[in-house]
Amino acid sequence: MKKKERDDIIYDIILASQYIPVDKDDPWPIMNPQDKWFCRNDFKIYYSDALFAEYGFETRDEIIDSGLFVLLPKVDIVKMEKEFLVSLNSRPINKFLKENEGLSGRRFDAEFKYFFDYDDTGREMWCDYFKEKIGKIVEEWCIENNIWF
Repeated sequence: MKKKERDDIIYDIILASQYIPVDKDDPWPIMNPQDKWFCRNDFKIYYSDALFAEYGFETRDEIIDSGLFVLLPKVDIVKMEKEFLVSLNSRPINKFLKENEGLSGRRFDAEFKYFFDYDDTGREMWCDYFKEKIGKIVEEWCIENNIWF
């Protein structure tokens, strides 16, 4: 496998591992977010429903026991955004956190993105933080599951 192909697969794993928790009062909830699985044979990402339909699995345990699919990690983006903001510990950031204290899920994520819309330095810092954190999570997941990284 070429390096570019491997890098593309790792990028797909990183994208598929991200999720934003659903709030019970969210006006547009994503119903029943599914597990996502990495296939050791074709190196693709599958949702649980696809595995039930295409491979005839009936339970999550059957998928795990097959040894063919590995459950992807779930990286809570909102939790990561909050950890990032706390690590900055500046007056404007602390004010933002206080004003948005009760928000979670997609609402917090939207406010977070809006906050950095006009702050290139903050956005770059977030991107660096995000790449480092999610990169470590995926690297650990790959090592734990004997998947090349």
